Amino acid sequence: MTESIETIEIIEVAPVKRRRRRWPIVLAVVVVVLIVVVVVADFVARGFAERLIADKARTALGVSASTPLEVTVGGGPVLLQAAGGKLDDVRIEAPGLSVGDLRGDAVLTVHGVPFDQSKPLDTADLRFSTDDTGLSSLISGLTKGQDLPVTISGVTIAKGAVQLATEVPVFGAKIPAAIAVAPGAKGGQITLTPTSFSISGATFTPADVSKNLGTLGTELAQTRTICVANQLPKGFRLESLRVSGSDLVLGVTAKSVVLGSELFHSKGSCP
Repeated sequence: MTESIETIEIIEVAPVKRRRRRWPIVLAVVVVVLIVVVVVADFVARGFAERLIADKARTALGVSASTPLEVTVGGGPVLLQAAGGKLDDVRIEAPGLSVGDLRGDAVLTVHGVPFDQSKPLDTADLRFSTDDTGLSSLISGLTKGQDLPVTISGVTIAKGAVQLATEVPVFGAKIPAAIAVAPGAKGGQITLTPTSFSISGATFTPADVSKNLGTLGTELAQTRTICVANQLPKGFRLESLRVSGSDLVLGVTAKSVVLGSELFHSKGSCP
């Protein structure tokens, strides 16, 4: 009996090398590059817009080249804002700015600034801070116009209050006095409302002064107004007035005004 032996041939099969799909990586790199390009482009556009606005604001506000002027364009990407035809928010800081007889630090925030300068902006808010020297120049108009029966010799802003130094006639003699007033804004004008009087070291209420000093006391106890429209750009209106530390802060607003180089050179008028 013959046994048959079958020979089994083993064939080795080489593994098939799969090609790695690189396109997701390439796509991710392209996306990253595009994002970087857009960010850089927006950064450049923002810087260009801020420099352009700074130049125009310097001319419009009459700010000298030596005075620092900081412009910040807010909102979303500038390129998207440009596509909409206007900038959402622009903040302009001008320290040492002169507005009429006033000098102080100004912060102008403008909303909806159109690229077409013939079109009006949405709103503008001006915060102007001045010290007691600036307030003195305003109050001097009261005595010049003979609105006050006494002469104001000094103005002090401290601890959230305004003190007016003066002299009041008592029995034929002039006695040093201080009038504490609360500043405010009404009808676009500054208001000064007496809150207390200090005469010869004694403190009196407006009612006391009005009762004991006759006509003079009645006049001193009245609320006085100061028009500042002729100190402000036309179209801007005084809306608020408050004391902050040793400064007087004026809040001024405007709506639908055309932001041009002549805006800040054209002043309002007082009645």
